[in-house]
Amino acid sequence: DMLAGYRKDTSLRDTGWWTLLYATLITPLTAISGWLFWMDDDVGVPGMTIHKWLGTALAFLLIGLLLWRRSFYRKNQWVTAGYIILGLIFVAALIVQGHLGGEQVFSDM
Repeated sequence: DMLAGYRKDTSLRDTGWWTLLYATLITPLTAISGWLFWMDDDVGVPGMTIHKWLGTALAFLLIGLLLWRRSFYRKNQWVTAGYIILGLIFVAALIVQGHLGGEQVFSDM
């Protein structure tokens, strides 16, 4: 979306919409699998508690981001700076989420 707005490229703008739509459909499945396959050695590990709840929150918050993005898509408008800023915050939270999960999985290697 940032590149699409900078270049005024409608193809990139549409790609941003479809990518976010598919991410919103897939992300709850990853959160559910995290809950279903929670391991006993994850209990009491502070990073994993944060990972579990942050992942769940992000799965729900992504729906709100999608609805906001959908309003731009339907009106055939470019996204706003506020949307971009929130999107960057969201990506930063996803990076933390991935780091915490990877740290637990690969910490013994």
